[in-house]
Amino acid sequence: MLTFEVSHELQAVLSSTELEVVRVACEYHLRLEGIVEIQAVRAEEIRALNAAWRGVDEATDVLSFPQELPPAPVPERYLGNVVLCLEKVVAYGETPLQMVHHGILHLAGFDHESDFTQWQAVEAILIATYARSGISIPPVLDDSL
Repeated sequence: MLTFEVSHELQAVLSSTELEVVRVACEYHLRLEGIVEIQAVRAEEIRALNAAWRGVDEATDVLSFPQELPPAPVPERYLGNVVLCLEKVVAYGETPLQMVHHGILHLAGFDHESDFTQWQAVEAILIATYARSGISIPPVLDDSL
């Protein structure tokens, strides 16, 4: 089972119903099981994380930090963190739910920078599933990037 642990700051801006649709779709289509922590940080914090982990000294909308698997089985697998900067999400005209979706794709091992065609194919499946449940999440990226 896939579980989302959402910070208090994000609980106020993310619909639990929409999160549940994303959770179920990702669990089914991406075969994800385990725990994903989803949290919000300020621009200064995400800038520091971006600089430390990606070598990019600027704030961004979302970062994902996958957890390396331990050598022995554990009762509940920890998949990693999705970290959002709401300032940047709003500035870029995105929604927090889009960024959760985006971050989870990265945790699942998909990368729009190395294989954009694969990213688009998987994202299209998820977005169609969300739409059948009445949730509209447009793709964040297009092939003009």
